[in-house]
Amino acid sequence: MRLLLLLAAAAACAGLAAAECLPGDLPCACKEAGGAWRELKTPLKPVCTFEFKQRVNGNDMTRTFNVFLPAGFRQTRRYPVWMHIHGVYWGSMDNISSRMGWNVLAMDATANWDGIVGSDKVYNSAIVVYPQSTPSPYTNPDQRMLWNLPWWSCSSGSCVDTAINEVDYMETVIKTLTAKFPVDRTKFWVTGTSAGGMMVNYLLCKSELFQSTATVVVDILGGVGESFTGQCSPRRLLPHLILHGTADPIITYDRDTQVDGSMFISTRERPRAGAGGAGGGGRGGARRAPGRGQRGAAVRGAASSRRADPRAAGAAVKMAKWWQGLRGCHGEPRPEYHDATLECSVYCEPAPEAAERRPMLPRGAAALAPMGRRAAPAGLKEASRQGGGRAPILKLCGMKGVGHDLNTPYAGYPFDIAWEFFKKQSGME
Repeated sequence: MRLLLLLAAAAACAGLAAAECLPGDLPCACKEAGGAWRELKTPLKPVCTFEFKQRVNGNDMTRTFNVFLPAGFRQTRRYPVWMHIHGVYWGSMDNISSRMGWNVLAMDATANWDGIVGSDKVYNSAIVVYPQSTPSPYTNPDQRMLWNLPWWSCSSGSCVDTAINEVDYMETVIKTLTAKFPVDRTKFWVTGTSAGGMMVNYLLCKSELFQSTATVVVDILGGVGESFTGQCSPRRLLPHLILHGTADPIITYDRDTQVDGSMFISTRERPRAGAGGAGGGGRGGARRAPGRGQRGAAVRGAASSRRADPRAAGAAVKMAKWWQGLRGCHGEPRPEYHDATLECSVYCEPAPEAAERRPMLPRGAAALAPMGRRAAPAGLKEASRQGGGRAPILKLCGMKGVGHDLNTPYAGYPFDIAWEFFKKQSGME
């Protein structure tokens, strides 16, 4: 009995030691979790950076990811997680150091550019996580950073090591995060832009841990390679929003296209044979990936050269339809919402629902108005997430007139749409 009491006391002391950080002491919380706290100059947010080794070709490669903790963070409270997977970018992108007036890498500024941690409604209420692709910008800030995807691993002549296992990396990020921080497992949200959106699709196909941890996903301006369409075998289904610009000249909206030698299927089917799609375009020469202008963010993300595919008008497989088939849904998509800026259709849904009404609000407004969709009963939503019941919602929204950027009609617009989708699917309205 005495031994049991001693063991209990030791366990209690260990618990106190683990929770000794005061509420809001973010450097302490970061250190306790095993990260390195870095204070960055205003307007950038301070960040907790994690580092680990990944075996690649028999050698250790250093991988990192950034965690932004909410103000007032405490270990005794569970927090939603917003994990964002970036597109292609590089440390010196858009001459950032010259523009900021001090030495800064794009990997530290990207969260502010995207508007996720720049938005108090998210930054002060959730843990925001930014995985980092390779190679490290610390060794060569001019080298493009991108993900190793089965259908695309080069951008503007820069190629990533195809031996890198990105599923293993992402699963390490998830395991570290859920082990070291108090995570609300019912609210683990994931977005990806451009190449990051491609990673979202890849993980939905190939990582069971990702599928069982994430609760809602949004692919922003991403895509799927034609060569990959027969290689997807999801084990769990999640609420899934595909968000794309109808005028995207890189990963085109309604016609197949080739980017850096890789063929991508279009986001949706063309409305009618021979019609000119908003995302189309004739045969083009080499195209430089969008950079960052004075307003902030064009997508860190696309590849450089593309050409219209002559087979596009007759191609049968389109990304939204492809996901619809993988989820066991059938029939034509149901038009759900339409205004001057956005057109949405539902390809899979857990139950018949009313059309959405989502008026636009400018950046800085309280929040976008609630989407009129009624939440499915809790039991049905949980059954769908676990693979039972009817498939959870699959939706495609086209941002009218938007190219491969995050700034139209205002900076961070796609992330506001993603935020509303997260809230609705998480029962927060």
